[in-house]
Amino acid sequence: MQSTAVRPGGVEDTQGPGYKWIALSNTTLGVLIATINLSIILIALPDIFRGIGVDPLQPGNTSLLLWLIMSYMVVTAVLVVSFGRLGDMYGRVRMYNLGFAVFTAFSVLLSVTWMHGTAGALWLIGMRVLQGVGGAMLMANSNAILTDAFPPRQRGLALGLNQVAAIAGSFMGLVLGGLLGPFNWHLVFLVSVPIGLFGTVWAYLKLYDTGGLFASPNRAAIMNSLPPDQRGVGAGISTTFQNSATVLSIGIFFSLMIAGLASSLPDTLAHGLTEQGVPSADAARVAALPPVGVLFAALLGYNPVRSLLGPETLAQLPASHADYLTGRAFFPTLISEPFEQGLSVAFDFAIVACLVAAVVSLLRGGRYVNGETATAKA
Repeated sequence: MQSTAVRPGGVEDTQGPGYKWIALSNTTLGVLIATINLSIILIALPDIFRGIGVDPLQPGNTSLLLWLIMSYMVVTAVLVVSFGRLGDMYGRVRMYNLGFAVFTAFSVLLSVTWMHGTAGALWLIGMRVLQGVGGAMLMANSNAILTDAFPPRQRGLALGLNQVAAIAGSFMGLVLGGLLGPFNWHLVFLVSVPIGLFGTVWAYLKLYDTGGLFASPNRAAIMNSLPPDQRGVGAGISTTFQNSATVLSIGIFFSLMIAGLASSLPDTLAHGLTEQGVPSADAARVAALPPVGVLFAALLGYNPVRSLLGPETLAQLPASHADYLTGRAFFPTLISEPFEQGLSVAFDFAIVACLVAAVVSLLRGGRYVNGETATAKA
């Protein structure tokens, strides 16, 4: 079956049988690179902050750390519904292509960061926000493009593969950040540029907004349950749930980690410091601090003992003890057991959540595609 389609230049064309696979491969690439950038900086943060000469654990720099971590996630979670609606109004492929171009342009600007200090951190945050705008355009319209391109029986496969790419991208981002950051932190952002350039050109040349061949009033998924002129909104709502869940899950993970650390870290920290000759009053003061700073220090690969104790306290200790406290061995060894307990709390919660989700999915019943019988008879 064929349907009337409009290419980017406004010329009518006929959708061939292979177009749906072009749409799937391109939108999968777009979602993959967008989700890679959700997590790519997490492991590379120590290298990025060292590169721009900023200590993220200093009191005045904590907000820079949080914004650099969360800015891209928050923007993509907030804007996808709006960009889905704009895609319905002005063309999903047009918005998708623009998203690829915007994403690529700000990936370039991130990779050529030349500033240092607070100015460099603010530049990175601003560029991450705008890169997130492009990522939101990609994620908001990819599902709608697939819904238009695939017949009802294959939409589950197409949308499922697209979501597998999104999940894979989150894990690939962690690996890429960990590999590229120590070599050169600019590569953490530069790696997206060639993929973005290729995807932008490929999408412009091969994708086009399709007509209403497979349009029906009822769908199994959110975007399928809406008429054709509202599928972008449906895809945006679906993506908003996914992105919001990602942000929420990160928040829950950190909260559970902090709760687990709070139960054992203070005693462990106080005991470890006093063993190295730190006065009991100073050790108790450090141990009473909220575990948030210790958590971020561990994730960033920093030893915060020097800043926590202060130069006056360290000066009172034997040189060998002061060197050990501020070296590479003391802090990781000290926090290993409390971190194990914190991770156990977080993973126990994840196991329970997965089991609940599995039961709910099982109770939902079998697969159903509304209108499938009528389509098959036709």
